[in-house]
Amino acid sequence: MRLSLTILVSAIAVAFFAPASADDNTFTNPILRGGYPDPSICRVGDDFYIVNSSFEYFPGLPLHHSNDLVNWELVGYGLHREEQVTGAVNLVDVQSNGGIHAPTLRCRDGLFYIITTNVYLPQGDNATTEFVNFVITAESIEGPWSEPHVIEGAPGIDPDLFFDDDGRVWYVGTHTPDKPNFPGEGEIWLHELDPDTWTLIGERYFLWRGACGGVWAEGPHIYKRDDRYYLLSGGYKSFEAYAQHELHLRRETAQKLVRSYDFLSAHERPTLKAVDDAEEEGPVVPLPSYQALDILAEARQNPYLSDDDYRE
Repeated sequence: MRLSLTILVSAIAVAFFAPASADDNTFTNPILRGGYPDPSICRVGDDFYIVNSSFEYFPGLPLHHSNDLVNWELVGYGLHREEQVTGAVNLVDVQSNGGIHAPTLRCRDGLFYIITTNVYLPQGDNATTEFVNFVITAESIEGPWSEPHVIEGAPGIDPDLFFDDDGRVWYVGTHTPDKPNFPGEGEIWLHELDPDTWTLIGERYFLWRGACGGVWAEGPHIYKRDDRYYLLSGGYKSFEAYAQHELHLRRETAQKLVRSYDFLSAHERPTLKAVDDAEEEGPVVPLPSYQALDILAEARQNPYLSDDDYRE
């Protein structure tokens, strides 16, 4: 039976793309125009790669390459074969508000990893939404990419992979806690992952429920720098008729990842905001990088950014 898949025509994306001009060392945001939400950036040597959410579209998980963080070229898709999306990861009859959400791109020992969620509502009166978290791998960013490895027992959305120095691999996820303090409260959790069997092993640790009463703690990423672990997480806090999206950094004071995270003081716990608000809210700090891009630290080497375009 012929499959009916929603096709995302690459030519449409190309039509929206406007390369930067290096003549006067300036560039225009967005660097990728069109449908490229939820970017995850990975650096390998002098090369930078971005993956984005693709929702119900196929091919899915678009991948771009750059040498300067400004000019990007589409080099492939993580989901590029029909057999990748006709099983547990189902894009055949996925809803328009479902599909591939918030991927994370990593590279470890020459192997690329993408971990992400497929949101799918099966047909039926009493059906409940499925959140299928899975990993695909490839030796080259252009592919071919593997079949999806579904992570059983991993609830929620926005998964992250963290490769520690001791060789252990950790899955970082989100879920609704068993006893939420208010409607919409989310929680970031951590679980060791066996990359040979793609199964969660050992104990699950619960790290973070957001800040300042914000709901939907999401988009977690763990980084390591100078023997410290950092958790970067997004959340929403409602103010009357609109929502303000805030990002919060938490820092672990011990050198063991599974030890509990401590709150920093109001001054030490930075909230990432617009530069104009930064001085009132405390220091703006470069994000630590581990198998990922530290954009602020790279600003010094970027020919398109002046000293006024970044702060430490």
